[in-house]
Amino acid sequence: MLLRGIVAVLIVGWRAAAVGAFTIDELPAESVYSVARIRIESSGDVSPSALRAVMQTRLPAWYFPWKRWLDPTIFDPRVFRVDLQRIAGLLRESGHYEATVQHDLVVEGTKLTIVISVDEGPAVKVQTVDLEFTDFVPSAVDDAALRAEVPLQPDGPFTQTAYDAGRDHLESYLERRGFAYAKVEKAAVVDTGAREATVRYRVTRGIPAVFGTAFVMGTDQVAVRLVRREIVFRPGTPTTPGSSTRRKPASSGSACSVR
Repeated sequence: MLLRGIVAVLIVGWRAAAVGAFTIDELPAESVYSVARIRIESSGDVSPSALRAVMQTRLPAWYFPWKRWLDPTIFDPRVFRVDLQRIAGLLRESGHYEATVQHDLVVEGTKLTIVISVDEGPAVKVQTVDLEFTDFVPSAVDDAALRAEVPLQPDGPFTQTAYDAGRDHLESYLERRGFAYAKVEKAAVVDTGAREATVRYRVTRGIPAVFGTAFVMGTDQVAVRLVRREIVFRPGTPTTPGSSTRRKPASSGSACSVR
C-alpha cells in the first residue's frame, strides 16, 4: 500500500509539472519544445495579424496542417526574444510609445503555446506639421498642394509610415514638375510625456532639370529611326518621371544616353 501511494504521488506530481505557464526567463533552458499555437491578444489599432507578421517564430499556414505534424516548429528562445522586440518596435512605429508587451509560454509536455498580450496605450498625436522652403517661395496654390501631399495632419496619429511617406510624396510632387534634384529632409520631435509630436519637412526644390540631346548607340540590328520614334521629349523640355519614352523598346541591344 505504501509503495502504491508513493507511485500515485509521483504520477500526480509529474502531471502537475507537465502543464504550466512560464515567461521566457523561467522556461527550463535544457528543455526542447515544439510550438503548438501562437495566440496574440490585442484590441487596439494594430491588428494581431500585423503583429504576427513581424515575428520570426511562425507556424505553417492553416491550409498546410500536415506540416505541423511532419515538421514541427521548434521553439527558439533567442528568436522569440527578438520577436518581442520586433512587436514593441512596430507598436512604436504606429505611434504607441507607451505600449507594453507581455507573454506567457504555456507548456503541456513537449508542446508549447505562445500567448502574447499587447496593451497599446494612448497613441502619440501630431501637434504641428511645418514645411520650410529653403530656395523658393511657393504660390498659395503650390503651398496648399504641397501641404496636401503630407499624410500627417495635426491631431492625427503620428506613425512612422506616414512620416516617411510625407518626404517621399513631397519629392515626387516636385519631380513631376521638372525638379529632378528636389530634396526633402524630415525631422520630428516626439514628447512621450505629452504624447505629442512636432514634425518639420525642409524642402529644397533645386534647379529645374530639362532634357538635352539624345544620342542613340548600338543600333547594328535595328534602324536608328525606330529607336528615335519612341523618344517623346525634345531638347529643353522639362524632365518628369517616365517622360523619356512612350514605351520600353523591344530587346535589340540598343542603348539610349540622355545628356
